[in-house]
This record gives sequence, structure tokens and C-alpha cells, in this order.
Amino acid sequence: MIEESAIEYVSRNLTEKTVIEFFRDNIEKIVYFYHMSDTLPSPVPTLTTFEAGELKIPIRSNENGTFFVLYLNNELAKRLIEQDFKIASSRLKKCIDIANSLSGVNGLFIQGNGCWFTIGLKELNHGLSTHA
Repeated sequence: MIEESAIEYVSRNLTEKTVIEFFRDNIEKIVYFYHMSDTLPSPVPTLTTFEAGELKIPIRSNENGTFFVLYLNNELAKRLIEQDFKIASSRLKKCIDIANSLSGVNGLFIQGNGCWFTIGLKELNHGLSTHA
């Protein structure tokens, strides 16, 4: 699980560099997201691939783009649930892969208990590949 202090630090020091460092430092940690699928492959924390239409993920849009929303912990995801979604968990690196495969999604929205931030997939992918 990603510590709340990590997202608070990024939110207070919001630059592309701090966001990329956040992802690099937490790439193997578990995050949570909503889905509307009937089943998910097991075990959830080591998701591998999905067939077309197998995973239906709600997205959030605002003036900055369309985002795949990730929550830092299961309790937070339960507390903020808006509809009859199910909650899944996966490693952050797999969620980046999922976001890259979602049609129309151009960023990630990372939600903590008291703060959040977004990053575009183009910037994230570039930053992770050049700062490896």
C-alpha cells in the first residue's frame, strides 16, 4: 500500500518531476480502482491481461482530461464509492498498463485521503522511460 504521506508530499510539491518520482518509488505497490465487471482474473494483485470488454472501468473527466482513477487504499475506495461498482486492486505498474489500454483515457487521477493529483499518460510514460 502507498503511504498517505507520499501523496501529500506530491500534492504540496506538484511538479512533473515529483509525480514521476512518486510513480517510480511506488510502482510495485498496490492501488485500488472501481470496475463493473462480473469477474476478475485471480489473483487480483498480479493481473496479467484482459480480453476486450472483460474489464469495464468508470472514468472521470474534467477540464484537464479524462482519467482512470486510482485510490491509495481499500477503505478510501469504499468510502468514496458512488454507484454499485466493485473494487479491485493491482500493482501501480499494471494500472498504468490498464490506463494506456483504455480508449479515451489520457491520464491518471491519484486520490488520497485528503489530497489528489493528476498526470497525463503521455508525460508519465515519457518520464518513466527517460528516468529509469
